[in-house]
Amino acid sequence: MKKWLGACAFVLLATSCALFDRSAPTVLAGTVLEHPSGRPLAGASVQLGDGKALRTDSLGRFRLDGLGASASVRFAAPGYARTARTFNLLPGETRVVDVPLPREGASLPPSTIAFERSGRIWGVDALGSDERCLTPDLEGTQVSPTWLAGGSQFAFIQRIPGRTQIWTRYPDGRSARFVGEVVDSAAELRWHPLGALMAYTATSYSASRGMVTAVRWLDINTGTQGDLAYGAAEGNPAWSYDGQLFAWARRISAKPWQIWVAGARGERPRVLVGRGNGVEPAWSPSGAQLAYASNSTGTWEIYMAGLATGLSDRLTETPAGAWCRRPLFSPEGDAILYESNYHPGLKQVQETSGLYLLRLADRSVRMVAADARAAAWQGGLH
Repeated sequence: MKKWLGACAFVLLATSCALFDRSAPTVLAGTVLEHPSGRPLAGASVQLGDGKALRTDSLGRFRLDGLGASASVRFAAPGYARTARTFNLLPGETRVVDVPLPREGASLPPSTIAFERSGRIWGVDALGSDERCLTPDLEGTQVSPTWLAGGSQFAFIQRIPGRTQIWTRYPDGRSARFVGEVVDSAAELRWHPLGALMAYTATSYSASRGMVTAVRWLDINTGTQGDLAYGAAEGNPAWSYDGQLFAWARRISAKPWQIWVAGARGERPRVLVGRGNGVEPAWSPSGAQLAYASNSTGTWEIYMAGLATGLSDRLTETPAGAWCRRPLFSPEGDAILYESNYHPGLKQVQETSGLYLLRLADRSVRMVAADARAAAWQGGLH
């Protein structure tokens, strides 16, 4: 049941990836499912904004042909809550999705994925629909989104000439709140699951050591700051879901980057993954695994390691010139979101990076958002 809940609430990955042929019609296809059981809903209504309508077949499937760049679709079935989604499509794309419908009076868990695009914070749901800018009214540039535990607010770094600050706001744009001033090099903002702390990576110059990269903590109530991981090259902070463990990437002297794990304040540090470059750790909801990126095989790929054993499993495979970075578990732990310049459906390297979702059950992959990076998932960690 839990697997179905996660798969439906945060959208099952399509068993086949989107294929592009600009001379072909643009298509939206998929299955309407009951949430949380995952049972296909036969006879569900699927209606385009322009009035074109159809019903799902006996297996809950639908197909809409000849679409434009944007398709607004309403899904409904007797006894279930209606839902509307807007999909941004590419010419010739066949987008395959699974659409979960909860019972009337119920709702789906929040699933906004925040990400960077062109100096703004954007949001998209796990279906890859309803893209919207979350910071359209703010001056300067906004980067590195991170969600408060529970997903009620997100924080970000705002850069304005002469100052760099951390702010929070609600997804609907209400109540931007100033948290603190940070150095201009601040990046990789992370919010502690228990709510009182944030962490970020900062680079500074030392006369004795040259450029130094450290992970720093920030108390969001008092604005005080301090070092969380320092002494070597440090980066990519990540707290576990229960807030008791801290993971990050460290490079000591001429050694490659390695994944380290410690207590929440950096106490009792130890190496978890030490073979090849290992960076950008991300915790599973259970705390039993860490996903991370490594180029130990030549290209940057996504791996998953067991916390108890340190043994790793490679999850992606890309050709030369392509890369996969910055993994992130779905809140239910059934999928991993990652950033890549390689579209596995097209088998092509793209000009810009996008967000892709990999279903752990069958390793199928689909695109969530194009021209996107540095994601954070509402209800999850980052």
